[in-house]
Amino acid sequence: MVKRIVAAFAAAALVFTAAAVPSWGETQSYPVMSANFDDGSNQAVYSTGASLSRLDSQKYHSAGYSLQIYGRTETWNAAEFDMGSKMKPGNTYRMSAWIYHEGDEAVTVQLSFNVNDGANYTYCRQQHVEPGEWTYVLGKYTVGEDETVLRPYIEVIDSTDPFWVDDISIVQTGGYRADTSVETDIMSLKDAFEGTGITVGASIGSTVFAGDATGEQKELILKHFDTIALENELKAQMVLDYDESVSDLGKYNE
Repeated sequence: MVKRIVAAFAAAALVFTAAAVPSWGETQSYPVMSANFDDGSNQAVYSTGASLSRLDSQKYHSAGYSLQIYGRTETWNAAEFDMGSKMKPGNTYRMSAWIYHEGDEAVTVQLSFNVNDGANYTYCRQQHVEPGEWTYVLGKYTVGEDETVLRPYIEVIDSTDPFWVDDISIVQTGGYRADTSVETDIMSLKDAFEGTGITVGASIGSTVFAGDATGEQKELILKHFDTIALENELKAQMVLDYDESVSDLGKYNE
């Protein structure tokens, strides 16, 4: 039963869309991160600055949902996703997304990177996006040797109007890729405690699977754990309606 719960949670949290992209002559590619929001969650993509985000079931590129970034007060207010150290120095990556907006004229979408927790900001693509239609934006970026932590983000640099994102993808193209395959020929942690009444588990949230396009995180969890606890998904801010909660503080504080 626990295995089925873990498998169902992992399948819901990890959604990968293989977008058709130019090859640039590369012979190998490795999916690193993807988000299409079709499970009804933000899949570890969040808004920055004063902006807010919400799922939209009325506008989307692929069926289900897109993520709207709204309430933007600065042009750098963006859709961001924390890759940590998943993007390795010296390697080259393709970053892509589908973008939609409803302004009166074309806007400039930029695929950008927060490098080393704000030590530097750079970008790999600027592209005009016409209003009222989904547009595919694709860039290519080689990580510098001193760029150890990257947070990619998608911004509109000449407007503070809302915009929508869908089918985000980051793919490594060649270069060095560490062997992250699961060791299947060793004893599982849960089996080591079999018969003792002790369960072995981990706290797992959707962010764990945001970069698990290969399925190796899921495989590792199923091998070693027989218990899981949801991470952020059961915190108050995830399960309560924010607007309703703050509409009557006296009532809802009680």
